[in-house]
Amino acid sequence: MIDDDAYDVEDPSSFPMVLVQIPMCNERELDFIHDFPILHFLASGCHGKGALVYSQSIGAACQLDWPKDRILVQVLDDSDDANLQMLIKDEVSSWKEKGVNIVYRHRLIRTGYKAGNLKSAMSCDYVKDYEFVAIFDADFQPNPDYLKLTIPHFK
Repeated sequence: MIDDDAYDVEDPSSFPMVLVQIPMCNERELDFIHDFPILHFLASGCHGKGALVYSQSIGAACQLDWPKDRILVQVLDDSDDANLQMLIKDEVSSWKEKGVNIVYRHRLIRTGYKAGNLKSAMSCDYVKDYEFVAIFDADFQPNPDYLKLTIPHFK
């Protein structure tokens, strides 16, 4: 947890700027039926649990306990499915409407796989304003206190 002397909770400007990146590419979810893995691919017309992978990870990142003016969530979508892209864009828009500092990025030229996606996102002009970068896989859902538990160790 944040030490009393780490950051002034009364002064959000004392918290460092944190960039949260969520690289995504045609996300899927793994289920088990009678101990056999079943893959649910997010594709046109896909419904049910698989379709929640992107919304759960975006939602968890948007609910991180950190001053809202000191964090930016970048959703880095490398999906090649237009329907999935629209679903992810809609999810980002719904969080933006709630006041979350969040951006959606989609690459037209998807070279370098996940590393290429992250490298491309780091080239944005505004990235220079952030002291820390947290990268969460699309199927990872950090606890709300994740940043408060980790960032002070880098002070």
